[in-house]
Amino acid sequence: MDLPFTPLVADVARSAVTVDLLSAGPDKPGDDARLAVSEMATNAFMSGSPPLVLCLDWTAEHSHILDFEITVTDGGCDSRNDAPDTGWPADGAESGRGLGIVQAMASAWSLDIGMHATRAWCQLAILPEDPLGHRSH
Repeated sequence: MDLPFTPLVADVARSAVTVDLLSAGPDKPGDDARLAVSEMATNAFMSGSPPLVLCLDWTAEHSHILDFEITVTDGGCDSRNDAPDTGWPADGAESGRGLGIVQAMASAWSLDIGMHATRAWCQLAILPEDPLGHRSH
């Protein structure tokens, strides 16, 4: 789906993930997926250019684990100086942790930066909740 190139991009992306996960079953939590897509979409808006495109895909494994893939692409960076920083920021920095958060949560992830297109991708293993609201291990 196309995402708006506005500060509302994270809200729209989170809503899309929520709707997509509901189709996977109501017992599938989506907090990690909503956080990851929010960080990826915000990063694309802040560092990239239009158009912004979100692609969501999932497969349910026999063990009830949902492999959820998120891809956010944008129109690329004008220069390497505009490219997103993949390192962890200094203590006290007010931004710059988004891709590190995605990397920490994801079972796999990648970032391909280009002048005409940038692609951020991650895969999350989403476990079902038990009746008490705790995640299965």
